Amino acid sequence: MDKPVIRSITIFTYKPTTSGLDDVIESLNMAQEISFSTEKKLKEHGYEVFTKRISLPRLPVTLIRKLLDKIELPKLILLSVGGIDVTHIDHELALDIVSRGYYFSIYGISRNPEEYSHTISRLIHKVAEENPVYATQISVSYHHNPLETPYFPDSTSSGELGIGFSFLYPTIVKTLLEKTGSLTLTLEKLENIFRKIIDDIRRSGLDEYRFGIDYSISPWMEESVVSLIEALGYELGKPGFNYGVYLINNMINQIIKRTGHAMGYNELMLPYAEDALLIDAGRRQKIRARDLLLYTSTCVVGPDMIVVPAEQNLLRQFLLDTYSIWMLKQKPLSARIIPVNGSPGDEVDLGKFGKVYVIGY
Repeated sequence: MDKPVIRSITIFTYKPTTSGLDDVIESLNMAQEISFSTEKKLKEHGYEVFTKRISLPRLPVTLIRKLLDKIELPKLILLSVGGIDVTHIDHELALDIVSRGYYFSIYGISRNPEEYSHTISRLIHKVAEENPVYATQISVSYHHNPLETPYFPDSTSSGELGIGFSFLYPTIVKTLLEKTGSLTLTLEKLENIFRKIIDDIRRSGLDEYRFGIDYSISPWMEESVVSLIEALGYELGKPGFNYGVYLINNMINQIIKRTGHAMGYNELMLPYAEDALLIDAGRRQKIRARDLLLYTSTCVVGPDMIVVPAEQNLLRQFLLDTYSIWMLKQKPLSARIIPVNGSPGDEVDLGKFGKVYVIGY
């Protein structure tokens, strides 16, 4: 079995000892060096690296504003400036961040969901009016503490220097299921794969840093999570699909118990605009935003990369529905919604994500 592609190497920067700009710049420079050296070492062990990323700790907004003009990172490295409180973010700052290609998450909706859902919906709509792609770089955080994960935009460093890894492996899991015909045997083989990954990380000397793995199974276009669930016999949009999601999530939990080093979400992901079969279902108007929200009860991130018609009140209510699921589930959730001028079935260009179809709420 081939080694899974490293979806991302994410360097979590240390928290500056002072509020000075120079300390943050120094931490960014260090993170950049570590990201390239980490990539080099793991390539020597036969791994392909999809993206390199840097995640900052939560910083004062005044410092973030100063930092934006000072950052000098290669375009090959993605950057999350961390979580920003809903009472501190405004349209000007949000646009400044995303127009430079950076990512951030909005914290605090849980303190006053009815009021802040209005605030967030207005902000996302204003940013998306400038460019729908910008909304792909903003997430709404449903958790109280910063989430340290290789998955953007909802990624905030804990303030301690470390490395996070995520992997692209839906097809590997599907192939193992088809060959073994057994979730138990698939679990055993995946355990061996991740034990080898952890061993390679250590042999590369990377355990000098704190490191972790987000074991989430997430798609990228033809590497489809929907295809994986349907291989279990449960079709998208029909009864049973949520149970298929549950089975895979349970397998992920078993892998974590056996191999350790978990960080972040560690569940199946269903980002609409990143899975070719979800996009095709949107083209045929087989799914709506509410269907993907339903799956949030079982999978993580749930309403992610969903392209919907621009309508502030509907987005506000959708954020409240997501809040209700989070309150019941009590696991980290993150919503990423892209409101566009269009109707269900219309096609929209989302840059690196390609052509995606608008779905109804």
